[in-house]
Amino acid sequence: MSYLTQMLGLGVQNFVSAASGMAVLVALIRGFARKQDSGIGNFWFDMARSTVYILLPLALVFALALVSQGVVQTFDKYATVTLVQPVTYDAPKNGPDGQPLKDEKGNAVTEKTTATEQTIPLGPAASQIAIKQLGTNGGGFFNVNSAHPFENPNPLTNFLEMLAILLIPAALCYTSAR
Repeated sequence: MSYLTQMLGLGVQNFVSAASGMAVLVALIRGFARKQDSGIGNFWFDMARSTVYILLPLALVFALALVSQGVVQTFDKYATVTLVQPVTYDAPKNGPDGQPLKDEKGNAVTEKTTATEQTIPLGPAASQIAIKQLGTNGGGFFNVNSAHPFENPNPLTNFLEMLAILLIPAALCYTSAR
């Protein structure tokens, strides 16, 4: 996916999923609290308020904190770097049709390959990680749920990301008690 697709498509869905969950819970809380009232509020108004007043500011603060700790946030294309020490490995050999070749026993045919370059993934990760964690949406910019070192480079970012997962549910528990 392109950076634009990730930021617009997935970013919007991450905000909407978190905001809709918050709006549903606020409606439930109002339903319990307003015994004599005829309504429980406007879902779209609650969703917009939770996005603008809670999710956007929190995501901005978390994204800045993540960037300050070394999480990738750039629009540069993927970087290709030369390895300090080349790596040799057995790679499957493909036939003219692009399918892996097999020997007479059915085993994959391999050939020695030497890697001298590595591609380093980049992109606007910190901003996406912030709302992913706040909305507990999962996935991750590098597809490994914050296990990638560019998405979670040190213990402080790990703590912040775990805090982000628990922050809104804990706040909504407090909100329902109030």
